[in-house]
Amino acid sequence: MKWQTKDVDEYFHAREYIDTAIIPLLPIQWNDELKSSVAMGEFISLISEGLERQLRGRVYLLPSFSYVKSEDRLNILPNLLSIETELKENGIKHIIYLTCDSDWKRVEEKLATLIWLPSLPLQHVKQENKLSILEEQVKEVMKLVMDEWKT
Repeated sequence: MKWQTKDVDEYFHAREYIDTAIIPLLPIQWNDELKSSVAMGEFISLISEGLERQLRGRVYLLPSFSYVKSEDRLNILPNLLSIETELKENGIKHIIYLTCDSDWKRVEEKLATLIWLPSLPLQHVKQENKLSILEEQVKEVMKLVMDEWKT
């Protein structure tokens, strides 16, 4: 399910089965690294959407959490922990952050579950190859999510 009004009713009818929230973490850099920042965001968004499609009925894809890349992750952390609290208090058992920003690994132990992926620049890849690359990445992330469900 996605952060859309049409999915909310479905969520309320099936909430006992939906125990996982996926939160993409997207860095914003408005400098010479803009293209890299956009590529990371695009890649994580595509993976998140693919994951939601494959695991629909068990996961809820929340809006992306955007932040300034240069800001210390410890300053951003309270906002994420507040979101975690809100979700857990309302029945979400598993919270999964997806990111291409390796800086999050420094505070990983303070977050629910962080999945870091290296960003793959897809802008020069042919469409058919892009789809197969994304499918493979989604499969790998799905394995990690399923491992999280076992805990």
